[in-house]
Amino acid sequence: MDTGIDNIYKTAINLGLGFKTEIALPGERSGLMPNSSWKLKRFHEQWYLGETPSCAIGQGFDLVTPLQMARVYATIANEGTLYKPLIVDKIVTPEGKIFKKYNPVVVRKLHYSRRIWKIIKTALYKVVNEPHGTAYSQRLKNFEYSGKTGTAQVRKLGEKRVKNISEIPYEQRDHAWFVAYAPSKNPKIVIAVLVEHGGHGGSGAAPLAKKLIKYYFKVKDVSNR
Repeated sequence: MDTGIDNIYKTAINLGLGFKTEIALPGERSGLMPNSSWKLKRFHEQWYLGETPSCAIGQGFDLVTPLQMARVYATIANEGTLYKPLIVDKIVTPEGKIFKKYNPVVVRKLHYSRRIWKIIKTALYKVVNEPHGTAYSQRLKNFEYSGKTGTAQVRKLGEKRVKNISEIPYEQRDHAWFVAYAPSKNPKIVIAVLVEHGGHGGSGAAPLAKKLIKYYFKVKDVSNR
């Protein structure tokens, strides 16, 4: 709470949240990153300190898309370069010659210290590769990747949360999130998985990301589970 919602907002905007990525696809949503002036304009109310923690962990008023989160993690993986997402890398003629090449478009560069990037990347590494990490059950034996699980609350379920997802009506179950980059060192890809009403990110979304990573990198190792 000491950081404050307005500082969180500035960082989120720098990382590409709260506005469209301008990808060449119709129907993209901008999402929402709130701050104190937004709430005053929208609800005619001041921002309360108690609302900051929920927004800091991605809930509350926050609205994001899987594409936005993939771009956030790509920016973390490359330590500061925010790119515009592209659909096509190049167009090749039937003869195999490159007709047109689409070069990466840099939106901005974030000049945070190496120490900051190291703290973030170490935390994401531990989520998957160290005991008590929320995606530890989805680690690979001889291949390290980094990521973060999450849940998007669908509705308020009262003061007492039901832990057994099978006891919750399907349409009331949380959405499951997992966003990752791989490998942990010198990352090559980013994957964002959102499973509607999937429950927990570690069990509902992370297994799918793990399968994609194994397929992409041709990892034949069995998991440590």
